[in-house]
Amino acid sequence: MIILTLLAFCIVMIRCFPDTALGHWLKKTLVEDLLDQLANMKRRHIIFLVVAAAFFLVAGEYAWMFGPGEWLALQVSLSFYFDAVLVTSAVMIVGYAMTTWRSLCSQVSAWLGAVARRVRRVGWGIRAPRRPTRKSPDDEDAPSCACYCYA
Repeated sequence: MIILTLLAFCIVMIRCFPDTALGHWLKKTLVEDLLDQLANMKRRHIIFLVVAAAFFLVAGEYAWMFGPGEWLALQVSLSFYFDAVLVTSAVMIVGYAMTTWRSLCSQVSAWLGAVARRVRRVGWGIRAPRRPTRKSPDDEDAPSCACYCYA
């Protein structure tokens, strides 16, 4: 209850009296410095915090048995391992995505090329048919209009 009262007092000082020296100091200490530290956090820090939270929840008695030094060393090594696995997985996912994208682009390009060739062929078929050329009248092999019947 005392802690909640102190936190409520800090919030009231920051919100209602920001121009006082105590209000400035509380805002700088509790808000601005904390936000600066959060902005400077890296991926490895977040992974370490997740591993530490999991250790607090699951293996709290491990710290009592082996001491905080061993516990911290195990947390750091696990966080490095998880970070390496995370980075490797991200690189592999990006590699597979780029390979899939290139394959998809080449298949779409081939499909569009085939469609364009079909459109060109169909375009040639739409043209008006050519009229047959007339043969000259002195052609011997051409059948004549009059049919002679020899009996």
